[in-house]
Amino acid sequence: MKRPHARGTGTRKAGRREPPPAQFSDLLSASLAAAVRDFQRRLKRCRRHRDAESIHQLRVQSRRLAVCCDLLDALGGGAPVSKARRRVKKLLRSLARLRDTQVQQDLFRSVPARLDSAAKILRRGLRREEPRWARRVTERCRRVRAADLDPLLLNTRHLGALSGRTESAAERGLETAIEKWLEQLDAEARRRLKLVRASRPESLHRFRIAVKHLRYGHEAVASVLPGKPDGTLRRLRSLQGKLGEIQDLEMGRARIEAAAAAHRRAGKKLNPLRLWLVRQRDGRIRRLLENRSRLRAALTVSYSTRKKATRSDFSSPLRRVPRTRLKNSTVSSRVNRRSS
Repeated sequence: MKRPHARGTGTRKAGRREPPPAQFSDLLSASLAAAVRDFQRRLKRCRRHRDAESIHQLRVQSRRLAVCCDLLDALGGGAPVSKARRRVKKLLRSLARLRDTQVQQDLFRSVPARLDSAAKILRRGLRREEPRWARRVTERCRRVRAADLDPLLLNTRHLGALSGRTESAAERGLETAIEKWLEQLDAEARRRLKLVRASRPESLHRFRIAVKHLRYGHEAVASVLPGKPDGTLRRLRSLQGKLGEIQDLEMGRARIEAAAAAHRRAGKKLNPLRLWLVRQRDGRIRRLLENRSRLRAALTVSYSTRKKATRSDFSSPLRRVPRTRLKNSTVSSRVNRRSS
């Protein structure tokens, strides 16, 4: 007759040992490794398909990876970071040319019917340019190798592991450096907002770039900070989308003026289309700048209480996020401490 197992006698098999709490550097390393994997997946798809959606997704992921390189550079990444950034930037420039060609074709398809005859002239030129930029993108995609990125972003030594200090001090120093980096992105976006003028579309373009860096910067570290951006990143995405629409209209206007200068005979035919684009652009700028306080509020990214990290969040078994507070008031974190 088998005797029942008594509690505390040690006869029952020991359960699985719980993994230790994740360090801040481990969380950040896993987040950056996920960004590399997403980039490689988009790159592999773009090598096979060069449709507009694949180009757009690769461009977005390339910008996110470029922001990750900026973060690693701020943490003392060194020469490997600079090499990876150069590769990504070259790919981004080729992607931008091809993406602009595709977007402007869609833009000139959406014009009123009375302007379609003028838009056909521009669409014809854009269709001739597209294969050339597509070949350039294919060439750049082949030059980017996984070996250029894996040692860079998967190695935690590039995350600022500081020698001569204790492990806890290194973790605090790493978190402080990331907070400072986010504060710099926030300050640059607010500085660009102050310089925006409705009569100067190029000032809106520079503001859009600063907003893009701020958004991708927060997305790169949102999974490791103590809290999650509760709806505030959606406002940044919406603002970036509105600024992108204005930039597309401005690029269309510049293309029309370039075509009119190259072919003076077609200048009169293209002028009504140019005026229509200018009215559309100015109307969007006016509506965007009506309430600057709302724009400043859109730049404020706050972090609310988040749940503990799970296995589905990262590739490694991570259990919790360190509880800290960000110093900047515009990047505040509020962590609810449970009473014991």
